[in-house]
Amino acid sequence: MCSTDGIDVASMSTSELVDAAVAIAAELAQRPAPDSPAVCMGDAESLARATDLNEGTLAALIGRVDASREMRRWGYPSTRSWLRSRLGMREARAKERLNLARQRHRLPNVTTRLARGELSYGY
Repeated sequence: MCSTDGIDVASMSTSELVDAAVAIAAELAQRPAPDSPAVCMGDAESLARATDLNEGTLAALIGRVDASREMRRWGYPSTRSWLRSRLGMREARAKERLNLARQRHRLPNVTTRLARGELSYGY
């Protein structure tokens, strides 16, 4: 069981966790940086790790959409066009994310390390 401050995150659905992550990110975006540069360094490192974890999750979600061709039901001719239109990605970024999503099954070590936060997405 994984819990965070009394919240049983293990019992939450993926969509509930995504909604919580969005709410937290929105709140963080409105706050000023802490006064302490040392705290800022630590927070930046933690946030970068969270970003890498989210990238791995995003690749899994994109991979499911791509494999199922769900985006076509919504009027998009390709996964890349969906990424560009709905997620606001530039062409190169959409290709990069789609490539990772499509290659995850061939790269189990990379997939596992991304999920554990042991591998940076490559910023």
